Amino acid sequence: MDTPIRCLLVDDELPALDELSYLLSSFEDVQVAGTAMSASQATEEILRLKPEVVFQDIQMPGAGGFHVLELALR
Repeated sequence: MDTPIRCLLVDDELPALDELSYLLSSFEDVQVAGTAMSASQATEEILRLKPEVVFQDIQMPGAGGFHVLELALR
């Protein structure tokens, strides 16, 4: 097996994070490297973990998903 694709899951609702994590666990070539439940936490985790893929909720309280990507890509 090759190196798994490292991903970050971002959602302000825990059931959504749990469900997506469960669904992704069936793919042996995908590794959930971390989760975040707010825009600020997501930005920190993207910079810290440097995942290849981010599964992100677009509408979250405060800053939304697109704002997180803008901050992380600076």
